[in-house]
Amino acid sequence: MKCPKCNLKMIASSTKYGKRYDCPIASCTVMCWGGETSTPADYETRQLRKECHGLFDALPMRKASRYKWLAEKMNLEPGQAHIGMFDKEQCMRLIEIIGD
Repeated sequence: MKCPKCNLKMIASSTKYGKRYDCPIASCTVMCWGGETSTPADYETRQLRKECHGLFDALPMRKASRYKWLAEKMNLEPGQAHIGMFDKEQCMRLIEIIGD
């Protein structure tokens, strides 16, 4: 996996939460968690993803129903309906949708 800003191979490290990948450039804030539901993101995008998850997880429906709802509201295929894959614009859109 490569850093989308620096185009360098990201470095994996083990944490208590699982694998984490960081850009090797110390001043770059891009990182990613291991797995298939997360993509590399800078600090601002990661903060928006956290905000989205807080709002999304509080929706009064079962987890499977929330993800189906997310795919429908965001016009995504079910496999793409993961906040860890969202860019800044998608996060802001979801925050707006949940707030309505």
